[in-house]
Amino acid sequence: MGVFYSAGRDPIFYAHHGNIDRMWYLWKNNFGGQDITDTDWLDSSFLFYDEKQRLVRVTVRDSLDTALLGYDYQSVDIPWIAPTYKPTPRFPAKTKPQVSSAELSTKFPATLDSTISVEVARPEEVRNRSDAEKAKQEEVLVIRGIEFPANVLVKFDVYVNDDASSPSGPDNSEFVGSFVHVRHRNDHIIKTKLTLGITQLLEDLRAAKEGSVVVTLVPRNGEGKITIGGLSIELSSCKSDC
Repeated sequence: MGVFYSAGRDPIFYAHHGNIDRMWYLWKNNFGGQDITDTDWLDSSFLFYDEKQRLVRVTVRDSLDTALLGYDYQSVDIPWIAPTYKPTPRFPAKTKPQVSSAELSTKFPATLDSTISVEVARPEEVRNRSDAEKAKQEEVLVIRGIEFPANVLVKFDVYVNDDASSPSGPDNSEFVGSFVHVRHRNDHIIKTKLTLGITQLLEDLRAAKEGSVVVTLVPRNGEGKITIGGLSIELSSCKSDC
C-alpha cells in the first residue's frame, strides 16, 4: 500500500483506507479527537497525477476535511460506540501477578524467541489523575525498538498483569492488543514501535494506583526474529494538543 504507483491496484486498498478514514472521522466528532497541528506534518506534500493527467502537489492539510475531498459520511447508528459487553478481569481480586524476579526480563534489547514478562514502572504523574485529566490525556504503554526482517510474518500479543504461563484471550481485560506485520518481498530490517492505550484497562484491573505493572509479550509468529528495545509507560497528549 505504501508504493504509490501500484497501490490503487491492491484489492483491499480502498476498503482498508476507507475504514481508517471513517474511524478518524468518528474519533474527531464523537470522542473529542483533534487533528495533529505540527506544521512539518501538515505541510508534507506528495505529487500525483490528477484525472486530467496533470501533475499536482497535495499536502497533508488538504486531506483533513473530507468535504474538501468531495464526500461525507452518512449519519447512521453506530452500536459499537456504546457496547453492551466489555472485557472482564481474569483475576478480579489481584492487581499484579505473582512473578519472581528471576522470571522478569530486565536486559534490553531482547530477542522475542519465547514469552517474556517485564515489570514496567508507572510515573507518579499517571497514578493520581482525575477523571477530567484522564479524558484529556491517555496513559499509554510504549514498546520501543521493535526490529525484524521485512520478509518475515510477525505477530506478538501484549498482556498486563496476566498469568504468563497461560495468557488470557481478548475477552479478558488483561489482554492489551497485538502487533502484526504482514511480510514483504524485500529483506531489509524494519524498526518501529507500538503504542497502546491502557487508561481504561488499568481501571478495569483495579491497578490505576499501582506504581508498576507486569507486561507480558507472547510471540505468535516470527519467534526469534523479533528484537524488543524496551518498554515504558507515559502520557499521550494526542487528545489535547497533537
